[in-house]
Amino acid sequence: MKKPNRHPDLRFQELKCQLVPEALRIVLTLVLVGMTALSGGANPALAQSVPQPAQTELLENPIQPFSSWSEPGPLSPSDWPSLEQIKAKSYVVIDRTSGTLLLGQDESSVQYPASTTKIMTALIALENLALDQNLTVSASALELPSDATRAGLVEGEIISVRDTLAAMMLRSGNEAANMIAEAVSGSQTLFAARMNHQARLLGLQQTHFENAHGLHDQEHQTTALDIAHLAAKAMENPLFRDLVSTPVYALPATNKHPYNGWNFLTSTNLRLLLGETANYQSDLLLSILGIKTGTTAAAGQCLVSSAITTQGHELIAVLLGVQGNDPEGNLVVYSRALLEAGAQKASQLRLAPAFPVKDLANSTSDNPLPDPYATSQSTSPVKNPVAAADGNQQLAATLLTLADWPYWRLAAIGGAGLVLILVSWFFGYLAGRRSWRKK
Repeated sequence: MKKPNRHPDLRFQELKCQLVPEALRIVLTLVLVGMTALSGGANPALAQSVPQPAQTELLENPIQPFSSWSEPGPLSPSDWPSLEQIKAKSYVVIDRTSGTLLLGQDESSVQYPASTTKIMTALIALENLALDQNLTVSASALELPSDATRAGLVEGEIISVRDTLAAMMLRSGNEAANMIAEAVSGSQTLFAARMNHQARLLGLQQTHFENAHGLHDQEHQTTALDIAHLAAKAMENPLFRDLVSTPVYALPATNKHPYNGWNFLTSTNLRLLLGETANYQSDLLLSILGIKTGTTAAAGQCLVSSAITTQGHELIAVLLGVQGNDPEGNLVVYSRALLEAGAQKASQLRLAPAFPVKDLANSTSDNPLPDPYATSQSTSPVKNPVAAADGNQQLAATLLTLADWPYWRLAAIGGAGLVLILVSWFFGYLAGRRSWRKK
């Protein structure tokens, strides 16, 4: 007599063991293809190799400009905000070489500077410390509010002035600013006095510093016009100019972090550093550079930036007190609008250019601007291999160019996807063998 089948769903289980791995492989493959396509779109070279569909003449719902942090598309001059639309407590644009005030709003009203303070800290450091001098992170340098921005340094860590400056200006690390203060003056209090003395020497009559980093203090105050003149002075220093032009910086190994690249410092000005390849250029603006951001609850969002005009002028723009509920991307777009208006005014005043126009006309996309303060490779604070704690030069480059990013991302996603596919095929193989043995 034939025994009854006690497992009527056995065949279904075998079928499931065969179909599930197949479905998983298909899903993973589709995900990999989609992620690769998205990554490839970020690389202009890859994008150009793919046929693009014809663009429609008009969008039914055009994207609203300067409304978010996302990159704006090609905009006409009328699409950028007017000066009346800039929501800031104060702003100013000056010509760097002559100091001429081009435009401003409450530019002499007292405001909180936030981390734009670090411009002064960096300038004093570059004038008083050797770049390869080693500093040790103290406990007092790490005494900061819990929500303060940090670069990840720990007590007892030995790090060069070069790397400390990068941590302070790119990541806006507040402990790095305290380290600079202690290295120059012996204490943070004495360094603040040094900052105020330097401010008087530069003619910054409405500026008073209480610390090296810019975290809020009622007595820590300045004006947009004072910060603009400070930034103009700092941009005369070739090392400072190199530093604020750096998009990404890899910290080298230290006694506390024993491997190179333990922290990749991405500039808080990254979007302005991308401006030359984005849509910030115009008939008047050749290049835009971010110098320093700053944000606290009391100060709001702040930004100091510069630009080279097509007529060779170099402009400095300062925005203070953009409200916290204003989308963060507006800070950059507001700055671009200020620089555009400032470029028009500089052209009308026929100011002496900082760069000969003939040199600008002969520049290439790879080297868009002649550098009147060209530094040697032995002195650049950010474009050399950096010194580790023992003073030996590291072979790994510390600067990752923006053009490398899409390739690294594509390779990482492709590698991860390949591993997932191989793993899914392996488990599918095992499931198939188990199903065969049960038959």
